[in-house]
Parts: sequence; structure tokens; C-alpha cells
Amino acid sequence: MTMFIHPALSILAIAAQHHPELHPFFAYLRSISHLELSVNSKIPSDLSPYDVIITANTAGFEADCHHLNKFVAAGGGWLGLVQLSDKLLPEIFGAQTGQVGPAAEL
Repeated sequence: MTMFIHPALSILAIAAQHHPELHPFFAYLRSISHLELSVNSKIPSDLSPYDVIITANTAGFEADCHHLNKFVAAGGGWLGLVQLSDKLLPEIFGAQTGQVGPAAEL
């Protein structure tokens, strides 16, 4: 049996504290020994300490996207969790939501 040693991975989750639906996901991430998870309600100006940024309710971060754009362009990872919203997603997301139905489910 071979044991893999994973390098440490620093994750910053941008989410409001009042989203209880994210607590199980965050608990799971915290249970992984080589992950270090921080949670903040706003995107900080310096994202360099992190390997991955997770944003919840991505449609709400249009004003803060310049920091995220630079981070992703430099090779950083981004997981955008999209919740129900009538707002357009930021351009960096690369897609837009559509009407519910067979075409959107592909």
C-alpha cells in the first residue's frame, strides 16, 4: 500500500456567515488534513496567500471581481457556487444561467 503525501492547500471561502447550507461543505473541507480553510465575508485585496478561492453567491461579487480576475489569471483556482439569482454572473465566470429546462440541464 502506497501512501500519498499531499502538499498543503490554502483555501479562502467568501461567504456570509448566515448561510447554514454551506456549513456541511466547510466541515468536510476542514476534515481533510492537508487543506487549510479560511472563511471571510469579503474578497481581500491580497489573495496571494491562497491557492483556491471559493465564492458563494457568485452573482453578488461583480464589484470585487478585479481581485479575483488577477488571481485567476495568475493561475489561482476558483470555485464559484451559484445560487438562485436574477443578476448576471461576472464575465470571468465564463457562462450565464439560463431558463430551467432540458437545454439548461445539459
